[in-house]
Amino acid sequence: MEAEETGKEAEVFAAYPLIPEDKLNEKLKEEWIKDSPDPIPELAEESQVPENFMRKRLKFKGNPSIIEI
Repeated sequence: MEAEETGKEAEVFAAYPLIPEDKLNEKLKEEWIKDSPDPIPELAEESQVPENFMRKRLKFKGNPSIIEI
């Protein structure tokens, strides 16, 4: 169980430099985010990270409305 928890923490830690706060904030202000039924795949592609990284990054940013899509 501890190894799994450590792995999750490592993913979260890795997601921050791969998806910088300023770039994420800029993207989240774009209109298409509000209009898209599921913006996660496109956000992940633009940041060149897996979708699960993007979901975790958004979760820790505090964007549940985007994550729960």
